[in-house]
Amino acid sequence: MKAIREFLRKILTPQMVWVDETQQGHWVQKKRMHPALRAFIGGGVAVIAAALAVSYFWSTSGPEEPLPTPQEAPIKAEKPDLPAPVSLDEGPAVPKPGSLAALSPDGEPTAPLAVVPDAVRPAITPGVPTPAEPPAPKKKGSQTTLEIDLKPKKNQPTPKEPVKPGLTTPPGQRKDYWIRIDKGDYLLSLYRGQDLVKTYSIAVGKNPGNKQAIGDHRTPVGNFRVVSIENASKWKHDFGDGKGKIDGAYGPWFIRLDAGGWKGIGIHGTHDPDSRGTMATEGCIRLSNEEIQDLKRYAYRNMRVVIEE
Repeated sequence: MKAIREFLRKILTPQMVWVDETQQGHWVQKKRMHPALRAFIGGGVAVIAAALAVSYFWSTSGPEEPLPTPQEAPIKAEKPDLPAPVSLDEGPAVPKPGSLAALSPDGEPTAPLAVVPDAVRPAITPGVPTPAEPPAPKKKGSQTTLEIDLKPKKNQPTPKEPVKPGLTTPPGQRKDYWIRIDKGDYLLSLYRGQDLVKTYSIAVGKNPGNKQAIGDHRTPVGNFRVVSIENASKWKHDFGDGKGKIDGAYGPWFIRLDAGGWKGIGIHGTHDPDSRGTMATEGCIRLSNEEIQDLKRYAYRNMRVVIEE
């Protein structure tokens, strides 16, 4: 028994051996199972895989039995309940209350006329359309008139588009607004068509001229458009002046522009409103936080933005 335990311990205990993993003479010590145990495990895995393969092919090789088709129940045509025919040969006919009766020349009733319900009339007389009920007549004084108004009223108000929260200008009118930025005068002008609405003092890129490369601190020149309006109240930025990351560096809003392939260009607020009227930014257009809040009320996606020297 002791010999058996010793044999099992020797097989189950990993042994430290030298292994050349890279096959380039770099020998390292690794723990390896006994060769007999590895051979046993490998054989067991092979047997299990073979059993699974045989089971799979056996289950898929059988003929498929056709599914029984459900028998369709015959459709029974429903016939309307028609009133019983009136026989004219059963003696003198007496009209029932509420029914119509034909009168003889002497004023005596003869045979009652069958009253056909409205629901059964289309079944009795196929092909005859049921007339639509006319609108109720309208009384004016002692006369009864019938009025059908087919034309819309002239003074009927047109529906208005809902105004989004935070916007004072309806969406149908905001599309007329556009922005013109004059870098030399440090001025942002808001137009509606050809009419000037208001102006804002701005700061532009630190270096003059049109943008040429990433990180040249120039504001691009051209005809652009607004692609998004983003909440920037929690954004931080390090301007590389040794002060580290600044809270509220972009103010409450960032109006991002499609600036001809240059990324990160936009109109935003600032933590330093005194920098307006100067060349102080890394390429964006900077307003005070109060003015960017006001400009945001007019901004919208695809709004035209023209930047000039």
